[in-house]
Amino acid sequence: MKTFRSSDLKQHVGEVLHAAETAPVAITKHDKLRYVLMSAEEYERQIGNADPRRVYSIEETPEDIANLLVSELDRQLDELDSE
Repeated sequence: MKTFRSSDLKQHVGEVLHAAETAPVAITKHDKLRYVLMSAEEYERQIGNADPRRVYSIEETPEDIANLLVSELDRQLDELDSE
């Protein structure tokens, strides 16, 4: 992670913002990490990962999740058949 001092924000705001477009950047004050600056896209991506629930259409369901669903449905159907 690229690091900038808080004083760099005033003197090199363009450079700091440009760096934050590609990856989060650390902002330090008195040599201690105080803030992390990131693009809105990165923030949304990270917030989106905070809640693992996700709805997929049939066409976009990842293969591993589809396989998990099919195997569980098969298991439940086997249970119903054995009753």
